[in-house]
Amino acid sequence: MAVTNVSAPASATQGDVVTVDVTVQNVGNQHVGEDIVVTLNDDTDNTTIGIQTIVGGLTAGASTTLNYDWDTQSASLGDHTLTASHDFSDENTTNDAQSTTVRVSDDPAPATGMHVGDLFPYNSSEGKTWSAYVIVRIEDSDHKLVEGATVYGSWTGGGLAVDECLTEYAGECLMLSTFLRKKRDQPDLLCRAARRRRTAQVPRRREARHHIAGGILDLRPCHVRRLGVDIGHLRRRLRH
Repeated sequence: MAVTNVSAPASATQGDVVTVDVTVQNVGNQHVGEDIVVTLNDDTDNTTIGIQTIVGGLTAGASTTLNYDWDTQSASLGDHTLTASHDFSDENTTNDAQSTTVRVSDDPAPATGMHVGDLFPYNSSEGKTWSAYVIVRIEDSDHKLVEGATVYGSWTGGGLAVDECLTEYAGECLMLSTFLRKKRDQPDLLCRAARRRRTAQVPRRREARHHIAGGILDLRPCHVRRLGVDIGHLRRRLRH
């Protein structure tokens, strides 16, 4: 009986739940019918990640892969040696265990230098009233688009306003002011982006949630003209 492979990501952020795959194979020519206990240890922190049992053993030449979830929340920073071993006693002890290495790094610092990269105003006409729309683009200090940032706006000029939005994968979100009077209301929008930071790990894998922490990082004004770019351009932009 042999542990033939232990695979895991080469690196992880502290707090991630890392999946470690352990493959055990009956490399002999005889059927093994007894249960086989397979243990995965973190040798660096001297902790046991998990224990699983291959019920009923393995026939000659057969193999199975076991999945272990390693929660790195309490893991020390640096390289970790993860070793899987089985408890089946046979003549060859050199293949009873196999190891892999995973580097655990600190949670990256929250994004800094976040700012309103650009504003795209649009409008639409609805009889005696009209609506103003502004797509807000959020960028970081490297001018990369920021997903998951909350943007707050302050509209002037009347109307019914949506003054908060969350950027999606393209780093953009939409604010609008509706029921504006055509002869009187000329709205302006003042935008500010809120810093985001990483929070608790979602159970399983390396998915992460984000929420908003305080701090105004940028203020950017935008004026929407009633005879400016119409809503058709906005629809086409949102489709892309």
